[in-house]
Amino acid sequence: ERGKVFCPDPGIPRDAERVKSDGSDASSTSIFEAGESVIYSCKGDLLLQGLSFITCKSDGTWSSSRPQCIRSRGNKYY
Repeated sequence: ERGKVFCPDPGIPRDAERVKSDGSDASSTSIFEAGESVIYSCKGDLLLQGLSFITCKSDGTWSSSRPQCIRSRGNKYY
């Protein structure tokens, strides 16, 4: 039987929070098994830049890099 595959901690961007796709807390989790997903959200009125949902793939890498939280400037988004 092949061993389980894990992805390294993708980190938490500044002013962001994360949970696992099942809604459980992921703030202190440091390794993730292949197939597990992380959902990011920004605190306050900051905007999420990038994908909010990333998945640990079977090759031990993440489906996307983690997003960032950025400030909006008026009604224009940069």
